[in-house]
Formats: sequence, structure tokens, C-alpha cells
Amino acid sequence: MNLTERHDGPVLSRVEGATAFLTLNRPDRLNALDEETLAILEACIHVAGLDPDVRAIVIASGTPRAFSAGADLKWLGAASSAAEVASRAHRGHRTMNAVADCPKPTIAAIEGVAFGGGCELALACDYRIAGDTARFGQPEIKLGIIPGWGGTQRLTRLIGPSRATDMILTGRRPCELGCRSGRSPCSCDVASRFVRVSGASGREDRKGDHPTRHGNVPGGRSLYRN
Repeated sequence: MNLTERHDGPVLSRVEGATAFLTLNRPDRLNALDEETLAILEACIHVAGLDPDVRAIVIASGTPRAFSAGADLKWLGAASSAAEVASRAHRGHRTMNAVADCPKPTIAAIEGVAFGGGCELALACDYRIAGDTARFGQPEIKLGIIPGWGGTQRLTRLIGPSRATDMILTGRRPCELGCRSGRSPCSCDVASRFVRVSGASGREDRKGDHPTRHGNVPGGRSLYRN
């Protein structure tokens, strides 16, 4: 199974060498994540994970203004019942878990804002490369909710419970988020290392139990319901 190139739509895809590039492409909505975007991103991650020619995956943005501003509030607000709200939450979980469970190393190349679900997407990746304009936040508390796509677990495991609690309960933005600093093109440098190492070993570089991979997301989801 090989990843096909996508030249339009909310998620673009291409393969250069042994690196797959998935580009969020909703600049007018600051790459807000809706049903279509999440579904396509999940499908691309699944195919890239199975593609024998791909050894690393970079998730980036087509606009310098935002990696992703988070869940599309217009899409979330269109839910007319508790069941529809839960369905949208589960849609986000499936995509984030697909990224976290992908057998290939995943790298978030972040320019601009990564808020809410956008921050959670970055957290689901194995590595985060922050450009000069990158800003992170979990501002859901300002809407009277909490991060619903695994952020409460993955963020805590990445930066510790005290800082994660402050970030989630106040909506404040951290100075950094376990990222390598620098301009986002260095994500290609990181990806190329995985390509060289896995190519030299002649095998797929599976990630194993990465510290931010799961974060007891199913357990956290049960807390949301209760």
C-alpha cells in the first residue's frame, strides 16, 4: 500500500525520498480540524504507516499563521444532541490515536498557533519542531470545557502534572512544549535521520512505548463521561 499524492483539499500529501509530508490546508480557517480534515488525516497516516517506501512522516501547515487553531468550532457547534457531541469527540480521538499509534516516526513541524486540538495533534506526534512563530495553548477552559482529544493525558506526560494543570485550568501558554527550537524546515533534518537509520538497519523503525504515545487516553475518556 502506497501513499498517493493529494494536491488539493484540507490535507495535502506527498512523498519525498522516504519521508511522507502531510500538510494541513485550510488557511481560511487557520487549519481548524473538522470531520473531513480529521478523516483524511487519519487515512493518510494509516496508509503512510503501511507504505514500505515511507520511513518517517512530517505533519505541517500550508500557512505560516497556524499549525492548527484546534477543533473547528462551527463543526462542533452544529452538534444537536449529546450523541453527536460524543461522536465528534470520538472522531478526534480516532485521529489522534492513529497518529500516536503509527509505526513510523511522526514529526510535527509547527509554525504559528497550535491551540486546542492543534496542540493535541502536536502532542500525539513523536517529535515537535517549533519555528520562531510557534505558540501553544489549551484554551478550552475559556469555553467552559477541557481538552477532549487526549491532551489532558499526553500533555501531563510530556511537561509534568503541575505545568499541565496550570496550562489546562488557566488557558495560559507555556514558553515551550518539549520542542526542539528552530525553523520548521529542520523537521526534514530529523526525518532524514530516521530514514538513514532505518535504511541502514534494513527494517522499519518502530517506536515502541514512546512517553507521549498513549497517556492512558481511554482511561481519561472514561473520566470525561463520568
